[in-house]
Amino acid sequence: MSQLNVEFDIGRLLDDLETPDVQKLADRCRYSISIIESAYNRYPKEQIALSFNGGKDCCVLLHLIHYVMIKRFTKEQQHQSTSNDHINNNHIDNNNNNNNNNNNNNSINNSCLHHLKTLYFYSYRSFPQVNKFTENCSKIYQLNTEFIQSNDMKDCLQNQVDNHNIKAIFIGTRSTDPNCHHLEPFIQTDPGWPQFIRVNPILDWEYHDIWKFIHMFKIPYCELYDQGYTSIGHIDDTIPNPDLRIGSSDDYMPAHLLVDGSHERNGRNKKK
Repeated sequence: MSQLNVEFDIGRLLDDLETPDVQKLADRCRYSISIIESAYNRYPKEQIALSFNGGKDCCVLLHLIHYVMIKRFTKEQQHQSTSNDHINNNHIDNNNNNNNNNNNNNSINNSCLHHLKTLYFYSYRSFPQVNKFTENCSKIYQLNTEFIQSNDMKDCLQNQVDNHNIKAIFIGTRSTDPNCHHLEPFIQTDPGWPQFIRVNPILDWEYHDIWKFIHMFKIPYCELYDQGYTSIGHIDDTIPNPDLRIGSSDDYMPAHLLVDGSHERNGRNKKK
């Protein structure tokens, strides 16, 4: 999916979410945005990273972070411009400012996203489609992505903490994920792991919230989801979701058509 198809301006469409059937999603969007904003208020942007795995949840999280960073970048630019005008005793051209503020975010300068350090861990077990999608996603959002080939995530994370001064990492975890029901938006990593703050902005999102958001904002996602995969792990432990199989054929419906979101991980089994 090309950048021109993506709707970046979440704020412009949030008002359109004020209908009963999507009110819950609107509230979750706002809460997630508040968590992301809080993270940037707590830590300098140089000390924050995003752990991106190419999955649908991370795609939603990335889109939300992108929106927050653009907002902050725009405010900083406006403040700097106002300060410079004040110093130079120049009058602000209100008409020009209004025109600039109303620019469509599809054409906005995403240079601020280069400050978002993005970590993508991959190995021989990774799906090639996910690797390729992550490369494309990095280009669409103009991310500062570090592609890390390793089977030991602990060592890689420790390196980020020790050598890159990373204090907090955004993670696209939801409370329905295995062993994640106890998590909070801001939580220290477990003992035995590199110590940093896990920031979990989309904990309360449900399976169908994710897909509704993706389709609403035309967010790019990995092609495997259109082949019946609903939760993507590694090539040796992930198959298309049996719930989406079309009759006795080898074809599957796309992931967003899964009726029962609690069956999301039915394809996460060891391949025979």
